Amino acid sequence: MKTFNKIASLFILCLLLGFVSCKEDSPKWEPAPTPGSTQGVFFPTANQPAAVIELDPIDPTEFMITISRKNTAGAVEVPITVIKNDGNIFVIPATVSFAAGVETTQFKVTFPAAEAGTTYQLILEVQGDQYIDLYGNISGAKTTTISTSLTRIKWDVVGPLIYIDGTFSAGWGVPGQYPQYVEAERTSKGGLIIYRLKNVYNSLAMDEDDDGILDGFPWNDPGDFDEDNVYYTFLTVNTDNTVSMAAHDIGVDWGNGMMNIGSIYGNLSTNLASYPLGVKSGDVITFGASSLYYNQPSYASARTCGTPTIIYLTKAAYLATLKEE
Repeated sequence: MKTFNKIASLFILCLLLGFVSCKEDSPKWEPAPTPGSTQGVFFPTANQPAAVIELDPIDPTEFMITISRKNTAGAVEVPITVIKNDGNIFVIPATVSFAAGVETTQFKVTFPAAEAGTTYQLILEVQGDQYIDLYGNISGAKTTTISTSLTRIKWDVVGPLIYIDGTFSAGWGVPGQYPQYVEAERTSKGGLIIYRLKNVYNSLAMDEDDDGILDGFPWNDPGDFDEDNVYYTFLTVNTDNTVSMAAHDIGVDWGNGMMNIGSIYGNLSTNLASYPLGVKSGDVITFGASSLYYNQPSYASARTCGTPTIIYLTKAAYLATLKEE
């Protein structure tokens, strides 16, 4: 009997020790933050960088991110957590400051070392129960994460193109059309090919080479062209080889305001049947009749140009047309 009592006592003691051990090892549950007790920081959907950013190399290497909070009672420093920063190319502040009473602010992200032609991804997040509102964000209505993918577009020099203007000529009734050299670059974007022509209507001297090609636009006098700025003509070649010209100032003012040129369809009209796009055939782009418009501020409406504008992407393509004549 004594032996049994000893065994029973040892068994009860082990149970008690086990209970104490389990109690000591049990996790300590902290109460969840109650609604309204945190800053409720989030990234609003409005006024944010696009999910995919494509920038020209001459564009500023920075963008702003908007960040908000629901609790504006006091000042606070909110840490920004970097989830992904390809190549550590983005420079992000460690914290963002909210002054007392301020609901929304912005912080700057820079990327001065980003190389042209390379895509970089950035993902940022706000973390911590004292900063985010789990109750308000769980539905996805407000996000504590922001993501963007950035590429600085790489422009490749394609050599001088041969440009024969019919738009300016039609607008002012100047006689004849003359081939001229124009500096050009090319890039691809979303399956499209884009050409960027520099200062088509510049004021260079009217010299010509042995093939009769001018080194500048023939109808400007000194002072007619804005030499202090660069004016690009953008041509977008679509997958079906139709070509559009973006509406753009050309840098020329003959005393009636800055002149503007571009495709009629997509800029001034949605009637493609009446105002066709240009067409690329081999190395030749032709903007036919009623394709481009010409305008200047002194006129109430744009003028439709009936004279073709032709762009030869190579000198060989231009010389080939001379042999056909």
